[in-house]
Amino acid sequence: MNERTEMMNGMNVHYVQTDKFKTTTFVLHARAPLYKETAAARALLANILKSGTESHPGRKEIRQFLDDLYGASFQSEVTKKGEEHVMSFRMETAADAFIAEGGSVLNEALTFLTEVMFAPYMPEDNFSQDIFETEKASLLQKIEGIEDDKIRYANVRLLEEMCADEPFGLHPFGGMKQVENLTRDDVLAAYKDMLQSNQFDLYIVGSFHEETAAKHLAANVPAVSEAASAAERPQPVTPASIREVVDEKDVQQAKLHLGFRIPVKVEDELYPAAVIANGIFGGFPHSKLFINVREKASLAYYAASRYEGHKGLVLAMAGVNPSDLQEARNIIEDQLHQLQNGEFSEEDVEQTKLLTMNQLREQADSPRGMSEMLYNGEVAGFKPGFEERIAAFQAVTKEEVTNAANEIELDTVYILKGKEAD
Repeated sequence: MNERTEMMNGMNVHYVQTDKFKTTTFVLHARAPLYKETAAARALLANILKSGTESHPGRKEIRQFLDDLYGASFQSEVTKKGEEHVMSFRMETAADAFIAEGGSVLNEALTFLTEVMFAPYMPEDNFSQDIFETEKASLLQKIEGIEDDKIRYANVRLLEEMCADEPFGLHPFGGMKQVENLTRDDVLAAYKDMLQSNQFDLYIVGSFHEETAAKHLAANVPAVSEAASAAERPQPVTPASIREVVDEKDVQQAKLHLGFRIPVKVEDELYPAAVIANGIFGGFPHSKLFINVREKASLAYYAASRYEGHKGLVLAMAGVNPSDLQEARNIIEDQLHQLQNGEFSEEDVEQTKLLTMNQLREQADSPRGMSEMLYNGEVAGFKPGFEERIAAFQAVTKEEVTNAANEIELDTVYILKGKEAD
């Protein structure tokens, strides 16, 4: 994984040379602080930008272009990384080395991707009304769909309650009412603000002619502001008391989701140990939650935890019968206390380290995973090499895992249960 970065007209261009893949992958990110006032407009903006450019003014034209480019693929997504809001546009083409008769698609792919961001389809100096209405309806449908997936819905509600006064409590799509009230002018204003204030990062991953790409970008990327606005690093929050929130919906299986704070993030020295601590707690099939809540006690349909390293949260979750909610919570909290007391084996540590390193290697074995790994480091301001990452996990000790676990503190308990449940 050989990465070289240069500033190109205000945009960071990351050249990642590797001969692992038969494709070339391009990922263009636009990053800004996550705000309630702008999240919905930016989410809709991302959908609109992917749907038409000056040269390809609609989805039909884009599909034809991708087909002609040897079946290239193109997607967009909107996510949050800590307190930052990220629009991402991803394109994958055949690598030039595998195109017959010395053909090349590198410049065409770069032209298209930069057009998506910097030359969208704008009849009469605004976005197309038809595209606006179509993508607005699509975004509203996605937001409505969150409630259909009850595990996902419970996670969203937990974060809304736990981080009510923090940007991280916002969904990256914004809220239903905010999207409903958007106008074309609102989205146009969000677009202009993006060009003036966002941090742009372009990743090119594969085996490609770097000089050709750099020359093409220098000639075709318009100047954007280098004074990119980045979200302030918030101070760790210490829970004053444990909050308990109960929602009632038409569900048979209750969702028990616990939100914990941990003042350890991706860039911190204790981060590798925190990852291993979460792995032992609920990150893998051998974890304490899976074995004790799901297998031994037979209380849960699912039991797991995940670590939000950009924010400093550990989220534990279980699907249980309503009558078992308190017992399941007791076991989850008891398993964390055992972890904090060092009641786990060296074998647990070694097994979790092995699985974590395997996950890291699997991630690096795909273009998307490789670029995501590198971008996570860019966002955190901490960019170790791949072997350095592996070595950091390999070096984690049981004592360090215990120390990391003792930084975890319960903040919010969220329960979703049926309306008729006791």
